[in-house]
Amino acid sequence: MDIIVKDVKRAKIAADAVIIFGTEKKPVLFDLSFDEAVKLSADKVVAKKIFAGKKDQHKIIDCYGAESCNMLALCGLGTPDNYSALRKNAGHLVRCLRSKGAEKIAVVLPDMKNAALFAQTLAEGLILGAYTFTKYQTVDVSKKEIKTVSFFAKHAEIAEIKDAITKAEVITRSVMIARDMVNEPGNEFVPADMVAVAKDMAKESKKLSCKVYDVAAMEKMGMGGILAVGKGSINEPKLIVLSYKGRTEDKVDLALVGKGVTFDTGGISLKSDNHMDEMKGDMAGAASVLAAVQAVAALGLKVNVTAVVGAVENMPGGKAYKPGDIIKSYNGKTIEVISADAEGRVTLADTVSFAYRGIKADRIIDVATLTGACVVALGHVCSASYTNNQKFMDLYKKASDAVDEKTWQMPMFEEYRELNKSKVADVMNIGGGRDAGSITAAYFIYEFTDKNPWIHLDIAGVEMVNKTEGFNVYGGTGTPVRTFVALSELLANELNKG
Repeated sequence: MDIIVKDVKRAKIAADAVIIFGTEKKPVLFDLSFDEAVKLSADKVVAKKIFAGKKDQHKIIDCYGAESCNMLALCGLGTPDNYSALRKNAGHLVRCLRSKGAEKIAVVLPDMKNAALFAQTLAEGLILGAYTFTKYQTVDVSKKEIKTVSFFAKHAEIAEIKDAITKAEVITRSVMIARDMVNEPGNEFVPADMVAVAKDMAKESKKLSCKVYDVAAMEKMGMGGILAVGKGSINEPKLIVLSYKGRTEDKVDLALVGKGVTFDTGGISLKSDNHMDEMKGDMAGAASVLAAVQAVAALGLKVNVTAVVGAVENMPGGKAYKPGDIIKSYNGKTIEVISADAEGRVTLADTVSFAYRGIKADRIIDVATLTGACVVALGHVCSASYTNNQKFMDLYKKASDAVDEKTWQMPMFEEYRELNKSKVADVMNIGGGRDAGSITAAYFIYEFTDKNPWIHLDIAGVEMVNKTEGFNVYGGTGTPVRTFVALSELLANELNKG
C-alpha cells in the first residue's frame, strides 16, 4: 500500500472509494461540493440517521453517478480528538473496501488542530488493518489489494503530514514484523530463526548491531535459567542482544527485555492440549522488543536502546529440567523449580540480570506472555504492569495512553514477595499457588533487578486476538511495539533537554 499526499485544492479527487469523517456534532467534516453525487449520497444517510458520526460508527455507500468515486466510506469519530476511534475505524474500513474490490482510496482530511497526528493515526489504522498473514495458505487466497491511498490536505500542512505518514510507515512496518514472528508456527520458528530475524535487522540498518551468545558462551556466563529451560529441546537456546545507539554517550538508556519462548509445551509439567497451539505466540514479548528497537533506529531517535532476548524452546525431552530442580541464575541467586511450565520467568531471571549487570542499562522493561492469571484479572483489554520506580512507570503510562495500548498498574505490596520464598533455595518459580499469580510472577522477576528502575509487563491476553476487529487482524497484535517507540521518544526528549 502506497500512501501519497496531495493538495486538496489543486488535485482532482478520483478513486474507487473516498473516506470522509464525521463527529456527533457535525456528521460530515468536509465540504462535499466537489462532487454533487457524493454530497447527495452523504446527505441522505445523515438525514435518515443511518450515519451520525458516532465513535464506533462506519458506513460504506454506493455513489451512483459520482465522478470522484464509486463508493463513499463514512468514518465516525464521536469527537474530533478521538484518535482511538479513528485508528480502529480506519482498520475496519480498509478491509471492507478491499473486499469490495477497491484498489485506489482517497482520504479527505478534515480541518483539525493537529493535522499531523490525525494523519499518522489514520495511516497506522489503514496499514495495520490491511495486514495479512497468508504465507502458508495455498488455496482460496484473496488477491485483492489496496494499492494506493491518497491523503488530500491543505497545502500549508502537506510537508508536516508527509513526515507523519513516513513515521507511521516506519512504526507499522515494525509492528507487522512482530506480528509475523508471532504468527509463525512453532515448527518454522525456533530460537535460531529468531536469531536470523535479529541479524537481518542489523544487516538492514547500519545503526543496529547484533550479538548472539550460544550455549557454550552462556555456560561461561552462568546463565543457568535459560540453559535449564532449553535442555529438553533439540533446538538450542540463544541469547540475543540487538543494540541501537542514538546518542554519543556509551550508556544504555533503556533495555527492552523480551520473553522469547518460541514454543511452550510446559516441559515436564506438560500443558493440556486445549489451546496449546497458541503457545507459538509465547515469544510475543521478544518479537515486540526486537521490532521496537528496529523502529527506534529507523526513526533515528536520540536515545540508546537495546533489546535483550533469551530465545528458547520449552520441551519435555530426556534432558528437560524438572520440578524440584534447583538452578543457579546469572546474578547468583538460586531458583527452586516448582513447575517447569513457569519457564518464562526463569529465562527472564537471566536476561533481566544481564540487562543490568552485563550491559549496565539505566532502566529496563521486561515484557512477557507470563501468566494465565493476568488474563483472569484483566481479560483481553490491557496488559498488567508492575514497577519499583513510579516516575518511570508514569512515563511509560504517558506513552501507552498516547498510542492507546492500554495497561493497568498492579500492586506490589511486600506481602506478595514473601509468597515466593523457598525453603531450599533463594526463591521458587511459582509462589502462592493460584493466588495472585501475575503479582507473584512479577515479584519473582523483581528479585533479579538489583533494585534498579524496572517495569514488568504481562501481555498475556493482548499479544494475540482470535478475531479480526478494528486495526487488529486474527493472530499476533504486535503489542506493545508502538508504546515502546513512544516511550523512547519521551525518553529522548528528557535526556536531550537543553
